[in-house]
Amino acid sequence: MLMLKNFFIVTLIVGSLTWSYMLLAHGQTQIPFTKPVMSTVNGVLIKNISLMAREEKKQPPGTQQVSPRDIGFASVFFHIENTTQANINVIIEAIEIRNSDNKTILKQATPEEIILKPLEDSKNSFHLTNKLGIPGSGKVKAVLTYRIGDRTEVIESALVNVDRF
Repeated sequence: MLMLKNFFIVTLIVGSLTWSYMLLAHGQTQIPFTKPVMSTVNGVLIKNISLMAREEKKQPPGTQQVSPRDIGFASVFFHIENTTQANINVIIEAIEIRNSDNKTILKQATPEEIILKPLEDSKNSFHLTNKLGIPGSGKVKAVLTYRIGDRTEVIESALVNVDRF
């Protein structure tokens, strides 16, 4: 029992150190801002959506020159909860990364289904890349279009800076 408890503590410490290293290695000193949403659609509570965006134009040290390679990266985090006693299907219709002028920079339009079990709290992440980078020097936001039953909704993240390397 003591060995299992120690393993759990070590796992927590290693996980938090890994997360801290990832943030610091990419120039982030704080966890990205998450915009609380808290809206309910057909029994699904939309808790929040957040975005991390970066552009890596410099070749990583010690790697071979590969052309063309992905240089624009966006990670969208979407937190939802099923507040009912039944399974609910959430269809992610599209995920877009837009600049402050509302022009689409990155887009994933392949529908993806999330099946929420009764009372399930689900954290999902979607990763978009491109070979062109993230144009401009302003901020960007994530726009997620989803469908629950016959109702289609759109949710947006807060505007965030693009980390450029």
